[in-house]
Amino acid sequence: NSISTIFTLDIFKKYIRPNADEKKLVWTGRITILVAMFVSVLFTWNDTLGIGGEGGFTFIQKYTGFISPGVFAMFL
Repeated sequence: NSISTIFTLDIFKKYIRPNADEKKLVWTGRITILVAMFVSVLFTWNDTLGIGGEGGFTFIQKYTGFISPGVFAMFL
């Protein structure tokens, strides 16, 4: 849902077709969802991202733990 909203309002309506009516924006959002689903299936089909069986949230948290201390030290 959010990828549809971000693409449709922030990219499509702003840069590609500023005069698009609501019906065109809804269809663009629906197509965006289908494309996003297809791309996500491609990335997960053969574990292209290297996440394995641990899940996306665990993957993100693991690498955020490497970055957070450095960012915290820079702010100090």
